[in-house]
Amino acid sequence: FYHESYFWRDRSRVPPHNLYTSSERLQEFAAKKGWKIEEPQIGWAVGALNTNASSTATQIAVDFSFDIFAIRYEYDAASKSYLRTLAGAPHKDAGNGQQIAVKNVVVLYSSSTVINQKLLTIDLESLGSGRAVIFSGGQHIAARWRKSSSAAPLELIDADGSRIALAPGPTWFAVLDQHGTASWK
Repeated sequence: FYHESYFWRDRSRVPPHNLYTSSERLQEFAAKKGWKIEEPQIGWAVGALNTNASSTATQIAVDFSFDIFAIRYEYDAASKSYLRTLAGAPHKDAGNGQQIAVKNVVVLYSSSTVINQKLLTIDLESLGSGRAVIFSGGQHIAARWRKSSSAAPLELIDADGSRIALAPGPTWFAVLDQHGTASWK
């Protein structure tokens, strides 16, 4: 394919799910082409979770469908991170072998329609608005998500319509349709 020096393949994985790049390589490619790179827009602030009504959330369960996709997060107070498990085992980063640890977990609720039942493909609604739950620092807050167009940033807002701040660091988004569930304690 074209411009292959800006990508790499992980030969231990099955194509086409083994093609990777990096922000640095994409920036290098854009510079070579003379393309102007604009700062990305995000719909949330970065800082302390801004909530007056949060409660403890040190264990999170996210179920998309089958047990092999069951996700759990356990809050680690020492690192102020949520440790991720997949199907009952630590979910490890293939790059460094460490268990995935994130500062924020964001669950977005949406709806889907089946495209092809045989292939198990769905069309997940990604425009509009819906319910969200944000987990950060061992706390949770009920929120809303909103995305007005495909070019607009995803916004995370509270009941007053103010943007919600997420802790700096890795954030994992889970999008659940009408069949998925999330619970916490």
